Amino acid sequence: MPTLLEALYTYAQKNRTTYTLEDGAQIKESGDMSDRARKELLSMLPEKGRETLLNYISEEELIQGLELEAAFRAGLSIGLELSHL
Repeated sequence: MPTLLEALYTYAQKNRTTYTLEDGAQIKESGDMSDRARKELLSMLPEKGRETLLNYISEEELIQGLELEAAFRAGLSIGLELSHL
């Protein structure tokens, strides 16, 4: 069962994170370019290099997720503090 903080984070991701049409297009374009570059790089590497790169990417994605959650927690904390003023 998720904690209240996890539930709020999931809700915010799904319902409160909105992009303008321009932002959405840029995000999609950047994602597509990143996917193409990743595939090209993986095709150029030997097996051990592919494994190393995929492990690196996985760890970087984990770090990015943790940083996003930390920013969300900080924003929520600040919002709660401001609501008491």
